[in-house]
Amino acid sequence: MCFINLRFFECALNAPFLKSFQSRTYNFSGPMLIPLPPVNVSTANPNDYYGFVYNEYEYDFPTETPTLKHNIQYGILDSNVFIGILAIILCLVHLMILLRKSLRTSGVYVFMIAICVSDILNFSLAYPKDAIYYKHSWFPVPIHNNNGDECVKYGWIEVDLVAQAMELAHNVTRRLSIWLAMVMASLRTLAVAFPMNNQIQKLVKPGKAVSMAIILLIVLISYDMLLLKSRMSFYWLPDDTRCILKPRLQRYVLVMPANDDAYSISEDQKSVEKIFRVFQIILYPLLTISLVIQLRIIKKKRKSMRQNEKSDNTTLLILVMTITFMFSEGLIVVFSLLDIKGKFRHDILDRLYIFEKDEMQNMRILVAVCYTLRLFNSMSHILVCVLMSSQYRDTVKSLVLWKTISRFLKDRILKGKAISDTMYPASVAEKLH
Repeated sequence: MCFINLRFFECALNAPFLKSFQSRTYNFSGPMLIPLPPVNVSTANPNDYYGFVYNEYEYDFPTETPTLKHNIQYGILDSNVFIGILAIILCLVHLMILLRKSLRTSGVYVFMIAICVSDILNFSLAYPKDAIYYKHSWFPVPIHNNNGDECVKYGWIEVDLVAQAMELAHNVTRRLSIWLAMVMASLRTLAVAFPMNNQIQKLVKPGKAVSMAIILLIVLISYDMLLLKSRMSFYWLPDDTRCILKPRLQRYVLVMPANDDAYSISEDQKSVEKIFRVFQIILYPLLTISLVIQLRIIKKKRKSMRQNEKSDNTTLLILVMTITFMFSEGLIVVFSLLDIKGKFRHDILDRLYIFEKDEMQNMRILVAVCYTLRLFNSMSHILVCVLMSSQYRDTVKSLVLWKTISRFLKDRILKGKAISDTMYPASVAEKLH
């Protein structure tokens, strides 16, 4: 702090001639001018903290107004919050119906149960505060603890284990829903194409469906953990004796190097991910075409044999679910393939009349739209099952809640009829005659 006895000039200019004035004070009773001798001031050392002068008035603070792109992006993100809550509620109702004994004894509905549980976990993990780090990422993201720790050595950061576990579960459940749907459609296509093959018919049994879902879950968890391990290096460091915390407050933590390599994605990881996406975008149309062909074959056989029994809509049900999955997941796959080097971004995006050539903003909006499509895809499952599966409808009718509602409505109708008969007995007698 500089005092008024001319030490201000010493702090500002660091001039040695002002030392003779340090013991003298001045009382400014009115405006006055103090002449100062010329001073030769040397250039301040940029490494000297006290010699640095920050001129705030020279900095041009950016004043950015929200554009149409920002408003649309934030509108989509805000709507996704409410759509996600609705999707979780509908998935819970869908799961309650699928867990009934009449449905869980079928291999197809076992796959639907696994997809429903995966969607519920995935959408629920998108709401914690740490979800902003992994919600729209296709790769495992290292998440560190922002609270800091006095005992962690310089160059290391503490890993947030809870947030990291949620990030891993979010990525695994998102991939799991996609692969379960493709496995279910593939098995149904094989079962319809080869109805006399016992080995294929065994694969669609409930027990085999559970085993395949568990195996697929283990494979995806292992794959994501390997990706995470390739981006994070874990070390065992000796205890830091300079820790200022009390011994009872000290704890063991998992740390990772605080460098940019942990947050970068290698070319090998990008290549593997692109191979998976290419495989998905090829397999979805093939499964859709195969199911359509099998439906036509089944329809011709029934017409030639003149079968009058009740038709099975399971294949049509899986076909519709495959199409909805293709629309919800295909957009992000196509965009990621076009985004290999940004080669087709300008032309494709501008022809779609999306926005001006702001690549990052366009990517954020497309990712948000893809997430919205995933929510609608999950919500459509219960509607598709109600419309296309008579077994599903019968199960819904057998629920206790449905019975209670139907009994209540029936009692109300009978009560209203009795009241009308009591109030108008003459009209009833005329009807009897």
